[in-house]
Amino acid sequence: MRAFLAKLLPSRPLILPAIISGILVALSFPVLSIDWLVFVALVPLFAALQMVRPDRRDAFRAGFLFGFVCYLTMLWWIIKLIPSADVTIP
Repeated sequence: MRAFLAKLLPSRPLILPAIISGILVALSFPVLSIDWLVFVALVPLFAALQMVRPDRRDAFRAGFLFGFVCYLTMLWWIIKLIPSADVTIP
């Protein structure tokens, strides 16, 4: 399992800034709509990328983790929709 996560995740100094940036971008979308947050949301990720100077793979993995976290935090509405739509999950 550790070998799989080592291939999937970026280096350690990039994991937390990618997660923080993903959450901050998601907070700027509707429901909370903290609009001004979108202008500073990528600063943690870009600052970490600038300080660490990763290779292409680690930079891609950090960007992928950012997008994955952002996307997952914006899917909350599906969980609310499933019971009202009478949809069963196999």
